[in-house]
Amino acid sequence: PTYEAEPYTLEATDGNLEAAESLWQIAKEGFTDANYFKVLGKNADGTLNVNYPKLVDEYNLMDYMVFTYYSANTDAPVVMDGSNGEHIAEAAPVLSRYADALAVRAFPSAPTWAEARRDAVVRGFARHATVPVINLESARRHPCQELGDALTLREKLGEPKGKRFVLSWAWHPKALPTAVPASAALAAARLGMEVVVARPDGWQLDPDDMLSIRACAARRGGSVVEVDDMDAAIAGADVVYAKSWGCLADFGNPQAESARRASLRGWCVD
Repeated sequence: PTYEAEPYTLEATDGNLEAAESLWQIAKEGFTDANYFKVLGKNADGTLNVNYPKLVDEYNLMDYMVFTYYSANTDAPVVMDGSNGEHIAEAAPVLSRYADALAVRAFPSAPTWAEARRDAVVRGFARHATVPVINLESARRHPCQELGDALTLREKLGEPKGKRFVLSWAWHPKALPTAVPASAALAAARLGMEVVVARPDGWQLDPDDMLSIRACAARRGGSVVEVDDMDAAIAGADVVYAKSWGCLADFGNPQAESARRASLRGWCVD
């Protein structure tokens, strides 16, 4: 059977068609809390009702929505008649109805850094969700880890202000995102520390991220310098934070990035 839902026509192609008809009728009534529980086979208070057929498996539905999110489009409008997934503008409000908050982790996957740095997935969820959205890591930020790093610095140093925090690039066999190192430097800058970013030439962090780190340090009475000499940077350090990240100039070109880092195995903290 088909169901008209302007401007769409829905078609049930598999499964129990009687159940599909029942679900359709309830959907037309509107999804109140009572109707939501009813399609789950429950009373309005959420307790099980053996007389109600379970028309929707909420866990399978959540799995579907998570899959939809991972294949979602970030640029509207989108016509879902081929390989295009559901748009975040539609997925985020629906997911919002199942939770009090949404936690989103989206690694950079765009072909260029100019596109990836926009953090379109996390920002799209923040724009379209109707509940709070927590960034569990995006292309440029890892705020939850930043908070954890800040807490650790306070626990270990007491008062971190004025102490030397060295963020040192370290060799890794593949290019990693810049979210963690940028967030770690921001944590130290917000605590008023003397922040030193040690990295090989060519491995600068995003210029806008460095501007943010410098601005935070200035407001908190700290400082920021960038150097390409690890030994000089570490001398006199109170904290050394070793972390690898990819060369942004070669973002989207792993072969070129790998060739560039081949001679940098000596950049390690031991």
